[in-house]
Amino acid sequence: MSNPVSKRSINKPSISSKYPLKQERRRQRSSDWTATLVVVRGGEEEEEESIRTVSTSGEQEENECIGTLMNVCNGSYRNLALLSNEMNLFRYACLHSFNARKAKAAIEGCRNRNYLSLEMEGRLKEQFYTQTLFPLPGLRTKDGNSEVFYMRPSRYFPRNTDTRLIIQNLCYVLNDMSDTKEKCRNGVAFVANMDGWTMDNFSMDYCKRFMHALQGHAVPTKVELFLIVDPPGWFGKIWRIMKSMLSRSFSKKVRIVEQTKLRNYLQEGFEEYLPDEMDIGLKDTTLIVDDYVHRRSILDISEPQNLHLEKDGSEDEDVKSRTEEDHTDADEPATDFSSSK
Repeated sequence: MSNPVSKRSINKPSISSKYPLKQERRRQRSSDWTATLVVVRGGEEEEEESIRTVSTSGEQEENECIGTLMNVCNGSYRNLALLSNEMNLFRYACLHSFNARKAKAAIEGCRNRNYLSLEMEGRLKEQFYTQTLFPLPGLRTKDGNSEVFYMRPSRYFPRNTDTRLIIQNLCYVLNDMSDTKEKCRNGVAFVANMDGWTMDNFSMDYCKRFMHALQGHAVPTKVELFLIVDPPGWFGKIWRIMKSMLSRSFSKKVRIVEQTKLRNYLQEGFEEYLPDEMDIGLKDTTLIVDDYVHRRSILDISEPQNLHLEKDGSEDEDVKSRTEEDHTDADEPATDFSSSK
C-alpha cells in the first residue's frame, strides 16, 4: 500500500505563484549583472541607463588590460621605461578601447618612444613660436567633451624644415592634451585652417608622417574629429592622396567645412577661443602661443620626462609599415569633398 499524500502538500502554492511581486524583487536584488538607478528630480522620475556591477564593470576590464600591459613592460627592457609615467600605459589601453591584445601590439610596434618624452626646449620651442600648431585653451567640441588644437599648415614648408620637427610639435601637443584619464577618454579635436595653403606647403613624406601621427601611431592619443577649414578649390587632388593614408575608422572623423559651419562642431561661443587670424576668431594668436610656451616651459623644468631610449629617425620604417597596414582597410571618408567649397 502506497503512502498517502496529504492534501496540504498537494494544495500548497509555490512562493512564486503566491507572491509574484516579492519573487521578482528578490530576483532583481540577486542579479549580478546590472542595477538600474532611478533618480527623482522635480517630481519626475528619470530612469538612468543600466550600470554594471563591480564583478563585470568596465573598470575591472580596464584594470585587467593595464595589468597585462604592465607585465609586457616588465618583461622587456625596451618597454620598461613606459612605467616611468603611469599615464603612458593608460593612454595605450584607452586608444585601443582597452583591448589588451591591440594595445600590446601597439606598444611593441612603436619604434620611437622619444615622442612620449618631448620637452619645451631648443628647436621644438622655436618651432612653437612659428605659430604653426598649438592648443586652443578653453575650447571644446559641441558635445563639450573633446579639447581642440589648431594648425595653420601654410606656415610649414617641408623643403625648409625637417619633417621630424613638425611631428614633434604635433606629438608634444597631443601628449599635453592626454595628461589625465578623462582627457584620454574624451579624445581631442583638430582644426586645420587651410587659408593661404599652397603646394609649397606639401610633400608626400610630410603628409604621410603627419597622418600617421594623427591616427595615434606616434603617441597614443585619440583624435575624435578632424576639421579641414576653407581649403583651396583645387584641394580635391591632395585630398585623394590624404585619404589613401587614413584608416577606414579615421576617415569617418574628417569634415571639410567653411568657417561659418564650425558652429556645427564647436561649443557655443567658440569664436572667443579661435585665433584672430581666422575671419571669425577673436583671440590674439601671438598671445595664445606665447602663454602656452611660457607655461609649458616652466612645467617641463619642474616635471622633466625620463624616457630617452632611442635615436631620432627610428620612426621611418614604422611609418611605412603602419601606412601600408592602414591602407588595406581604408574606405571612402564620411566627407565628400565635392560638396565643399
